[in-house]
Amino acid sequence: MHMMTYSNPLSNDGLRPDPFVLRFNGRYYLYCTHPEIICWSSGNLVDWKFEGPVVCRSETEPLVPFAPEVIYLNGLFYLYTSPSGKGHFVFQSDSPLGPFKKISTNLQRSLDASPVLDDDNSLYLYWAADRGILGCNMLSPTEPGDTVLVCATTMGWTEGPQVIKEDGVYYLTYCGNHFLSKGYRVNCAVSAHPLGPFVDLKANPILVKTEGKHVALGHCSTVWGPNLLLRYVVYHNLNKDHSRDFNIDPILFHDEKVILLGPSFYEREAPPLPHYSASSSDLQDASLWNMKAGRFGQSNPLGINVLDSPNVMSIRTFELSCSVVEMHVAANSHPYGLVFGDFRIEIPSENTYKLFHHEKAITDGNLPFALVADVLHSYVFRSDTLHLKIYIDGLLLSQLDNTDSNRGCIGYYALKGDLVVGHTQVSLGTTITAFDSLSYTLPAHVEGKKDFYLAVPATGRYILHSSVKTKTHAMKVVLDNELRQLEPLASGYDLFLKKGVRKITVDGGSDYSAETIVVHKRIQAGYYQKNISPKGSYGKYLLGNENMSSFELKAEFKRNQMGKDGAFGVIFRTTNSAEGGEGKDRVLGINFFIGYGFHITATKFVLSKHRYDSNVLVQIPSDLYLSQDISVRITGIGPYFEVFVNDSSDPIISYHDEDPLLFGRCGIRFSSCLIDRAAIDITCLD
Repeated sequence: MHMMTYSNPLSNDGLRPDPFVLRFNGRYYLYCTHPEIICWSSGNLVDWKFEGPVVCRSETEPLVPFAPEVIYLNGLFYLYTSPSGKGHFVFQSDSPLGPFKKISTNLQRSLDASPVLDDDNSLYLYWAADRGILGCNMLSPTEPGDTVLVCATTMGWTEGPQVIKEDGVYYLTYCGNHFLSKGYRVNCAVSAHPLGPFVDLKANPILVKTEGKHVALGHCSTVWGPNLLLRYVVYHNLNKDHSRDFNIDPILFHDEKVILLGPSFYEREAPPLPHYSASSSDLQDASLWNMKAGRFGQSNPLGINVLDSPNVMSIRTFELSCSVVEMHVAANSHPYGLVFGDFRIEIPSENTYKLFHHEKAITDGNLPFALVADVLHSYVFRSDTLHLKIYIDGLLLSQLDNTDSNRGCIGYYALKGDLVVGHTQVSLGTTITAFDSLSYTLPAHVEGKKDFYLAVPATGRYILHSSVKTKTHAMKVVLDNELRQLEPLASGYDLFLKKGVRKITVDGGSDYSAETIVVHKRIQAGYYQKNISPKGSYGKYLLGNENMSSFELKAEFKRNQMGKDGAFGVIFRTTNSAEGGEGKDRVLGINFFIGYGFHITATKFVLSKHRYDSNVLVQIPSDLYLSQDISVRITGIGPYFEVFVNDSSDPIISYHDEDPLLFGRCGIRFSSCLIDRAAIDITCLD
């Protein structure tokens, strides 16, 4: 069967800044910053239909409504936006396509508000500020509570917060730096409470790209994909004319970690569709349903009417032990219910529910909110070998142990009155198994797996790094069902790959355990040299190829003056370098890169690691006479580094990084320091 694919960006009109995607009744709605807040809709996250404006321009002019986000609450859609960053207003509609009407005064609170509804029906609002991400509990959709600093940051200006809850953990994604900087990026922080404190992940930033055509990635939102097994992060990129287009990539929130299979800007597999789906247009196909009682009635914009009381409709039998089923229903009276194989949930009143297993009542309780019955509500059943989780409108209603097989039909019933049945779908599998079937994009960072898929953009030679060396220093892989023995390089192994999606199984022998695999493009051994006359007292100068791995670096410095906290030296294995502010602030951007640094201060030598921050790995005292010329030599082979200063025959620092950065450019870096001249020579040993 032909695999459906897509390539980012998904738009080329430059009209998609600050993208937010809402999923409702099996369809997606994309809202972006625009004077009228233009909307597009899609059934698969890839093909988008222009729907037009959803807010009248007169509601906000002469200001531009920034970063709109929409939430569905019990039959109504609430849109939050910040006109030109001057506070916030709330708009309301009974349709995701609007028109939305203003229902609030100015809530203030800076910009980029993001509403989130927790499982207990508590509504929270998050927004951006220069000291970090702030939040509050909402007393109503238009009444904020007390402000809390939920995630402090030193990265400068922050934007675009959104909170995702998964297995009781709250994940906060947010952006940093100015959107015009190539270093605009996405971080993630985690917390056990919706109002924090959130703690940044060690692997931040989770999304950044500063080189090539598509840069300045950020202002993201996250939404469940079409099969409801996979989530996708939606983000924009900056074009040369400062317009922005939007992109999607798979993302997994699991065990207080984030795996983002991107950014990708070449062909890859499209978001998988559900195994079975019935939308509003085909719900009336009687061949899909077993009408045990009742009959189909007239069409409804949300689905179809099922008439006559009592009525029961069901779809063919499925193996539901590991599955996700989504059902939508509205009713004009109680009780009504939904069937999920051997389980069913019944809604006897606007405030209560009952759960049955094999027609035996097993639990009952209160709904998280008073249900407006005649508006559409979504019910999602998530089942794996351990648990069955039942959600209503995205809120976790009940979690049950799931030790028995569950094979049966899905369906709807009402004991009196009529039903409106909306989008209905079945996806087989679990989130983890579905995510494991996706391909990593290059450069790939694969943790804890021997088997994985790799989307290769071009036929050529690549390097495969393994964090665990085998006893024989040999490495075998099964590539597309063909066993190959890989030749060792100075760092990693030589791997020839053809364009397309490739399945790789790593076989390092009986003593090999799956740790971390890194794959990136290989460049041939080469030599780079540059003489530099640095300008100013802060800066970074880079040379070489971004895919250099093993290297020897030599640098000579003639220092002039240095401030109290000044430092100068070299950086290596450096990727995604940028400057601060709008892309010109070298002081703010002094740590805006991913890589390593070796620096000399007035009193010490410092080896550091940087992920748009600075973390000291090793520091030792120094008594160098800094007014003389100083030479530095560094070798990097895989995770091992040795640092030599001046004519020393022995390294002053030998370091093994257990979580290494394995490729990147080399260069010089200096802060609060004047350098008369510097020369750098790099030999690539791959």
